[in-house]
Amino acid sequence: MKKNTKFMLHLGMAVGTITVLNAITLGKTVALGKKYKRDDSLTYDWVHGRISYTCEGEGKPILLIHNINSDSSKDEWSKVVPILAGRRRVYTLDVLGCGASSKPYITYRNSIITGLISDFIRDVIGENTDVAGISGAVTPLLCASVRNSSMIDDIILINPDTVNEASEKITYKSMIEKGIIDLPVIGTLIYNMEFSKTLLKFKLENLYFNSSANISLEDIDKYYYNAHRGLVRGKALFSSIIGRHMSADISNIAKKLDNRMLIMVGRNAYNVREVVKQYSRLFPDAKTVIINNTKIMIPLDNHLACANAILNF
Repeated sequence: MKKNTKFMLHLGMAVGTITVLNAITLGKTVALGKKYKRDDSLTYDWVHGRISYTCEGEGKPILLIHNINSDSSKDEWSKVVPILAGRRRVYTLDVLGCGASSKPYITYRNSIITGLISDFIRDVIGENTDVAGISGAVTPLLCASVRNSSMIDDIILINPDTVNEASEKITYKSMIEKGIIDLPVIGTLIYNMEFSKTLLKFKLENLYFNSSANISLEDIDKYYYNAHRGLVRGKALFSSIIGRHMSADISNIAKKLDNRMLIMVGRNAYNVREVVKQYSRLFPDAKTVIINNTKIMIPLDNHLACANAILNF
């Protein structure tokens, strides 16, 4: 009996500690929310929630999609938009589950994001458009290009995942991992640790940016805020990615596309050689541009080179 009492006491203390840690994260988010409260974005009322988007400039439209991860947002295009808007009508949006858009607690499937891109082009842009996507956005962007082929012209892929990464199938293991993240207390703690400022800084320095000199405290704060803003934060999206619900068969999709295509990669991205080899095989007519001194986040790491590559395509 005493052992059971001690166990329950330790368990209660552990849960209490975790709850306090989760509350601290929430407190930090509220503080950052006051800093980034102003938002001049437009709103698209979509079937699954409100989508925050921007529109600037005049000319042939282009839709820019940020990397799809819980800490990502349309801010990833913020340095490129002013340059493109001098010659193009430029749209950016926060994908469902990201940034300032709604974050419903659902299983985020590739088909949902594909549907969002297709519906946004039809309902908001309303005419043929070029599209560009960073890393995790590439798969749903390609799927949307098949689904909405009559309205999508040129396609620009920036540091896409390898074909194997993009095509990973759901397994029993991935389902268990998703289930753990979905747990209300321990899952939230895991999420908060994954998107702590320490790990976000590590990711920005080692995966996203070529040099830590290009990363400001403002960048870290924005990624942190995007990961934790909203009632359920980006946890549902994160668990869906862990569960491989955002995957699709890239090889099969490639067979259905004949759009003009630009593949832009950072020379120092961790998987650049494999990506170039695989996507050159899938899209032999695509133009490939390698941007020096960059990693995954080319639009922030070297926005001038990124914008020029798009404008000169």
